Amino acid sequence: MVTPASPSFVSALEYFGKAMPLHDDDAAAEMWPFPRRSGASIEVVVLFYREAGPMGRRNVHPPDYEVVFSPDATVLRHGPRTAAELGITPAGVRAPEYAARWSVEAVEEAQRKLSALAPVVWAAFASGAQSSEIATSAGEYLRCHVVQSTEHDGPWSEQAGSEFFRWLRTAAAP
Repeated sequence: MVTPASPSFVSALEYFGKAMPLHDDDAAAEMWPFPRRSGASIEVVVLFYREAGPMGRRNVHPPDYEVVFSPDATVLRHGPRTAAELGITPAGVRAPEYAARWSVEAVEEAQRKLSALAPVVWAAFASGAQSSEIATSAGEYLRCHVVQSTEHDGPWSEQAGSEFFRWLRTAAAP
């Protein structure tokens, strides 16, 4: 059960919709939002990275732009950041679970589920709440995150949002 003191989060798609116009770069790819602590507050972060080259042989560069929101999707700040400032090792961490190739339908379904789960899971992270319901939601969130992520942006999300992803894996553990 999430405590009343937990912030209310909007749909992850709302953060996407507000982040896109702030980084007007056709070569930029947007990563799935994630929460992080900033002092006593919780922020939601959307990162952008660059892809260049033909499909199948793209050069992928670490995130270099950040949009930071309050839980209610108010833009707090946005602008260029280095991978180091974001806590990302440029080579990334190669995690085998992110190497799988999924169908377009599976990715879209994972994104729909993530968007629905995000407000609940992020509020549980913010409050530190634990329950069997949260464990189930955290496990499904993690599974969907892996499905919708690429071999690059999945590990980068886990590096930049390390506190959230550590909590997520612990909360999802049986």
